[in-house]
Formats: sequence, structure tokens, C-alpha cells
Amino acid sequence: MIQVTLIRLSDRKLSTLLAGGIMQVRKGTIADLKDVLQLEHRLYPRQWHVSEEFAKEVLTRNEDIIRVLDVHGVVKGHYAFLPLEKEIYEKVLHGEMDEKEVADYVLDYKKPRNVFLYWTTVMVDIKDPLRAQLAKNLLSDIPYYLQGLKEKGIRVMEIGGIFISEQGMRVAQRFDMKQTGTITYTDGETYPIYRATSI
Repeated sequence: MIQVTLIRLSDRKLSTLLAGGIMQVRKGTIADLKDVLQLEHRLYPRQWHVSEEFAKEVLTRNEDIIRVLDVHGVVKGHYAFLPLEKEIYEKVLHGEMDEKEVADYVLDYKKPRNVFLYWTTVMVDIKDPLRAQLAKNLLSDIPYYLQGLKEKGIRVMEIGGIFISEQGMRVAQRFDMKQTGTITYTDGETYPIYRATSI
């Protein structure tokens, strides 16, 4: 019912509602994982699915890696960056290590350090009629997230990811990330690798 109401609102009224807190990007928690994974499993190809156990382990190691787009209590999108040492980061981007194997290598943000951020996911519910507004709100949070890391003394040396959809590639390009190569994944498909020293 809320979605039907929002669809009929003008942009001005929608902006007023968004400012009132109906749509917010917030820190993701273990309690959000079922909804996050349900969205991923619905939209990502099977070979890219991760288990709930993996996601819990990663979030236990660093509770600040995932941000969720919450629309009136419903998770409608999310993004996640895994902070890694350079060696592990490069192995993932070169296909020498599957991203499902990195849980033990995820760094925390408890002390200042250099990190390489592996951009593991970014998505909104593309079946939602407000997907453009959802994407805009989710993506506009990323610079604030990265600034928050800087304020904690976390130095982001590079951000990189394997982008498996046209929409994902457009997001990478929007943040001035450059394609630096490709990777052939276990499904036989070739996907582009994007990197940037800052976004």
C-alpha cells in the first residue's frame, strides 16, 4: 500500500517524504542479512550468491561494511565494501581467490590503517517503480560513508570491483572508476574489473 501511495506522489511531495525519514540509508546489521540476501538472490546470477553464514562472518569481523537502503522498514537496496590487505584484494580481482573465501581476511576499522576496498555489491530493487529514486539515494550515501572512514583514520588506497551487470558498470563509471581489465569467472562469462584511487 505504501508503494502505491508513493507512486502517485509528485517529485516535490516525494522529496518531502524522503526528507521526513521514510527512505534512509543506514548501517546494515545482522538482522538485515536475510532481506539483503533475498534481494541479491532474486537479482544476481546464482554463481555470485553468498551464504548467510558468510555474510554473518564478514559482518562480525567488521560491522561497518554494509549500508542498507531502508524504505519504511523494508530493505530496498544496499552496498558493501570489504576492506582487505593489498595482496588479498589483488587475488580477488585477478580471479586467484573467490570473494566467498575472503571472510577471514576482512579488516576491521578499530584502528587507523591502509585498506583496499573490494566493492562486493551495490543494488536496489529494480522491480520497484521508484528504482531511480532508490538508486539516487543509495549512491549519494557512498561519499559520506567514505568520508566517515577517513575521519576514523582509515586510508583507502584503492577501490575496485568486478561489475557483472550493465547497471553496475554505469555505477562504476559514474564514480569515475576505470576499467583495468577483465576476469573470466567460473560460469565462463567475462566481466570487467573497475578501479579507482578515490570516488
